[in-house]
Amino acid sequence: MADRSARLIRMKGPEDKDSILKAVQDVFDKDTWWRYTAESVRDFEKRFARARDCEYGVSICNGTVAVDVALRGLGIGPGDKVVLPAYNFYSLPKSVANVGATPVFVDVCRDNPTISAEETRKVLDSGVKAVIAVHIAGAVAELDKLGEICRDAKVALIEDCAQAAGAVYGDKHVGSWGSVGIFSFGGVKLMTSGQGGMVTTSDPDLYERCYAIVNRGSDPRGGVNRLGIVGDNYQMSVLAAAMLEPQLDLLRENGEKREQVMRFLDREIVKLDGLFPLQQFAPVRSRAQMRYAFLCRRGGSDAKHTEAFVRMAKEKGVPFDTRFYTTIANDERLFRRYATETMFPMAKRAEDEIVAVWHWDVMRGIDYWGKALESLR
Repeated sequence: MADRSARLIRMKGPEDKDSILKAVQDVFDKDTWWRYTAESVRDFEKRFARARDCEYGVSICNGTVAVDVALRGLGIGPGDKVVLPAYNFYSLPKSVANVGATPVFVDVCRDNPTISAEETRKVLDSGVKAVIAVHIAGAVAELDKLGEICRDAKVALIEDCAQAAGAVYGDKHVGSWGSVGIFSFGGVKLMTSGQGGMVTTSDPDLYERCYAIVNRGSDPRGGVNRLGIVGDNYQMSVLAAAMLEPQLDLLRENGEKREQVMRFLDREIVKLDGLFPLQQFAPVRSRAQMRYAFLCRRGGSDAKHTEAFVRMAKEKGVPFDTRFYTTIANDERLFRRYATETMFPMAKRAEDEIVAVWHWDVMRGIDYWGKALESLR
């Protein structure tokens, strides 16, 4: 049996613990931490949304539920289809199934593990109600093309930004290009409260629907909503919002530091035999930063060679990891009901070739990574 401890994530919490502890203490001192709702949560929603170039934000208990809420808010349900990238984590198609819709998988781009705009165009028909673009493994999806395709087909573009808080595409932050953005504040994310999530949008009607779903049928202006939505209790706690506030203050600064290191890694990785940086789309100004990722083709496109390289790197103390995600469309272990025998060659290559570095290891800096890569020559 495989050693499970070898696959455990070496998690590291936020850097600025003092400001987080102070924010939590302030909430306790004000005796507001126990409330179902509080102005501090609403204030955090507004700040986060506006920092992402959106008008509205709805805070949620976690990022997985945020996907469910977005789909429900868009009115997606039984009989509808939702287009997803074949390379992903299994919680995304699970959310589609939760609302009774059917996931339709398409391949990802060559040398970039995000959903292919051209492959997406091929599967759009009258049954498709939404496309989910996932910013994943250090890459941002091709949002301008996907947005154009979705507008022409009159379907919603949902951005899964769980790994990409702070990423910038063109002149806007991710999460603002589509109908709705999804963010996660789970344990390993760029901002974390252990659990937490956010839906962002600039559509006032969609905001009102999502708010009602999350807040037990409430209207953001007070009272019960006028849309007939019963709603659930998916609210973010006051303590979680307090923990996230100071992290939002540092998100841009830390993002600039990580992007500087990641661009250094892009330049240096190619100097090592068989390693290649991901291909970023031209408008990307700041990428999805939960992980830096590159491609390993030592000995060809084969998972065994990638895993051997990662083992060698770890023996030298270099914190590389691999095989975080699968070609979920073909993975019957995780998603039997909608697994397909259709082949997705680019997703399979991403699964086998991607090597990644956690964001807290990226923050070790250029000097560290220069020495680490030198040790692998």
